[in-house]
Amino acid sequence: MKTIFSLHHIYERIIDGVTLKTIKNIGFFESREECKGTIETHKDYEGFRDHPETCFKIFEYEMGREYWRDEMLTNVDGEDRLFKNRKTLGTDQ
Repeated sequence: MKTIFSLHHIYERIIDGVTLKTIKNIGFFESREECKGTIETHKDYEGFRDHPETCFKIFEYEMGREYWRDEMLTNVDGEDRLFKNRKTLGTDQ
């Protein structure tokens, strides 16, 4: 089955005592190496440079598979499940 890689920039910030999670979907790529190249390009851009490089996350997806139920159920029983069942590759792999 074909695999693609999704690159996101994810971080939390507190505004008026409320924690907000910001998730930027940067794009979809055919390889981890393409993601890493995009990280190198984006890490110095406005909106990215003020956050650690560890905020870049690479997720692996198999084409033809449904992910909505696994990923998008958030705050069920007080547990944040966003991306919980996703294989996170991180930027160091």
